[in-house]
Amino acid sequence: MPYAPRTEEEINTFLLAATLAQCGLTDTAAGAVIATILGNVGKDIAGVEYRLMLIRDSFDFMRAVGEDLDERVADMKGMEPRRGEGFASGAVMQLTRANSVGTLNVPAGALVALGADTRFGYRTTAGVTFANGELTFPAAGDTNYASVVALTGGYIGNVVKGAINVVVDVPSDVVSCTNVLAISGGRPRETDDELRLRGLAYLSSLAKCQAAALEFYALNHTDADGKSVAFARAFEDPANRAYTELVVDDGSGLTGLIESGQTVTGTLPASGGTFGVLYHYGPAVAPITVITNTTTGVTHTLDPLAPAWVSQEEKGIVFLLDGQSAFSPGDGWSIAGSDYQTYGGWIRSFQAVVAGSSGAPLAVTGLRASGTRVKVMPPLLQALDFVINMILEIGAVFDTVKADVEAVVIAYLAGLGPGDPYFESQLIDRLHNIDGLKAVELLSPGVTQLFPASPRKSFGLGSIQVT
Repeated sequence: MPYAPRTEEEINTFLLAATLAQCGLTDTAAGAVIATILGNVGKDIAGVEYRLMLIRDSFDFMRAVGEDLDERVADMKGMEPRRGEGFASGAVMQLTRANSVGTLNVPAGALVALGADTRFGYRTTAGVTFANGELTFPAAGDTNYASVVALTGGYIGNVVKGAINVVVDVPSDVVSCTNVLAISGGRPRETDDELRLRGLAYLSSLAKCQAAALEFYALNHTDADGKSVAFARAFEDPANRAYTELVVDDGSGLTGLIESGQTVTGTLPASGGTFGVLYHYGPAVAPITVITNTTTGVTHTLDPLAPAWVSQEEKGIVFLLDGQSAFSPGDGWSIAGSDYQTYGGWIRSFQAVVAGSSGAPLAVTGLRASGTRVKVMPPLLQALDFVINMILEIGAVFDTVKADVEAVVIAYLAGLGPGDPYFESQLIDRLHNIDGLKAVELLSPGVTQLFPASPRKSFGLGSIQVT
């Protein structure tokens, strides 16, 4: 049986029985000298046994907590340590000034804020310069947006496109701002339970290629911009053998990572070897369905019933099938950038880890097994519309409490990963912690619990009305 410390009562009973068995004492009532002495000894022994249990548990990965759990994680080679609080960041901001005369420098540290609640601010991380004649930075057609970082950590910093639209502390000529892309990367400090689950995933990942391993490596991966994800779910497709979709999310739905494709051209070898392999920028969002034969001038569209090629979009590869007649050795080919889209950011970074390197296969081995496909993708979003009725405490400011309610709803939804259910009671419990809020009623969604329509979907905020 596992060791468990004895209670103080159990120890006192044992000490008293052992003492009476060896001497003729009979006065053992409460308050007697012998009872008092044995009681103090028993209390000290109980404390020692409890401390011994804590020492034992500190070396047990499933029972260790706090710094002891951090020590156990440090023993796991390749396991990332506990993650601290993350601050949402990204190159997403467009600035507008009052007139276009001359140049204008906006130094690093300029402060902008959420339109819904100006208490939540973002600072620019590098200086930017408006060129003479330009009203906006960056100029039209330029995607080198100003970089910002949230001043508040956690999910609350992850916001949708257009949410950051208030200038707070910027040069006076700057009159407006907006985040033209969603911003992500914010997360709370990793809890003991979350770290322990990631540790268990690590132990399951040692074979590298099974579903649990893919989920672990996704949770443990940080891209060049310092971004990581909070959720990873692997779905093995029963209808397509050896194909897995790895759905990941950082709490924001990973919006804004889809980019336009880039046109690629090439020429098939005239003879010899395997000529039927085309490459494009990846990972693509969907399979390539349109390819132009530039030699004949004919544009071919993939026919699902009689395919001429197989697209492995996550790798950026198109395989021409034996017997197809769309292309011949020596033909030129083109895949137009307007005909496909690609994933950028964290998804592109981790997809490369999964696929490995064809140029250095021994150094970057990849995570997928031979003959299998793993596609990394963001969750499908299922929007929830909220209508919330509040009753305020006397003296509470409506706009302040309303902003707090909206922030709590956004943070709650950000904590739901792909397939995670919505529970009204959990949200109400968080809302009740808001200062100045006496009572709250959720009129919509109007259900006590709700599961996503698909395990690949995550709940996100559609609209919110607070009265």
